[in-house]
Amino acid sequence: MADAKTDVTGDALPLFYSRPEALNPARHGSLGLTARSDFGFARSAHAIPVVASEMPAAMRSYPIVFIGPAKSPVIITGVRQNENLFVDADGKWTGPHYIP
Repeated sequence: MADAKTDVTGDALPLFYSRPEALNPARHGSLGLTARSDFGFARSAHAIPVVASEMPAAMRSYPIVFIGPAKSPVIITGVRQNENLFVDADGKWTGPHYIP
């Protein structure tokens, strides 16, 4: 059984995660989801994982490649490390491209 206090920092975190935390109704009960319009957090992501259900929409805007031993699908958003050509300086995802 995994220890609840396992350290998940640094390279062990999934893409775009900074401080994951288990939800607790008493502590997080008033939280909800809101639509984001600032995609600045993705500005340095040149490859973004996608799932099979996203592929039909994503393939209209991005090349899809399969990486790693598991052959996981990712979309390519930049040709250089830490470069996303689809997020502008203001954090807006350029349209009319699919937002993963």
